[in-house]
Amino acid sequence: DGLMINRSNVDCVNCEALKETADGFGIANQGQGNFYNCHSHHNYDDGISHHDGSIGFVDGGYFHHNGKGGIASPYSGSNVNVKNAICEANAYGIYAGMGLDVCMICNCVLKDNTTSGILNVGYNPLYVFNCIFSGNTVYG
Repeated sequence: DGLMINRSNVDCVNCEALKETADGFGIANQGQGNFYNCHSHHNYDDGISHHDGSIGFVDGGYFHHNGKGGIASPYSGSNVNVKNAICEANAYGIYAGMGLDVCMICNCVLKDNTTSGILNVGYNPLYVFNCIFSGNTVYG
């Protein structure tokens, strides 16, 4: 990972992660990761990924050309809200799966992702407000 936080907290402001062999930014094991206007692109896995009970939010930023999700939050027991983000040309714009609680996604642009703009694979509520979806495709 470009930046990996494990059982700790981080606020990232205007940071960039690119060409990492895993996630651009990774938060795990009850960590808290808050991201303001960050840019994460051309990473092998996710642009930003919260795992294993982590919390936080993503406010703004541009996430593109990542191998999996532009943003994979919430994921694997995490509770993360996303707003004002642009997710473009990833496998998934936002991958929301197996969260613990309600997730809110608002004012996001999700375009030209090769699988879906938002994929919710969990059983918890996902609230999506004022988002733009364009050119997202499903192959196979």
